[in-house]
Amino acid sequence: HYYSKCRSRTPFSFFTSKFTSVIITYMQHEEILEHIVTDPKTQHGKPCIKGTRTPVYVILEALAMGMTSEKIKEEFPPITDEDIHACMFYAAVLANEQDLIPQL
Repeated sequence: HYYSKCRSRTPFSFFTSKFTSVIITYMQHEEILEHIVTDPKTQHGKPCIKGTRTPVYVILEALAMGMTSEKIKEEFPPITDEDIHACMFYAAVLANEQDLIPQL
């Protein structure tokens, strides 16, 4: 299975579609997650966009509700495209690491 082969090379592999795989190297992973920080004194320790008090889950909820990146950046300055991508990657890593949906 192709996914198993990718997974053996890097722990940050995930599929963007049935036919396309994207391999995130450790260096890319570190660069992306530089945009996300946790601090027990800010938002009760929830992961936030670095330099803001905006929690990652707020950005993810906005995307899930159909808000565009442009609208998010307008509503939550100084959020950047890189910050939004870091939030999506953070969610992808969590989804890969945890079984959040019960099995049937």
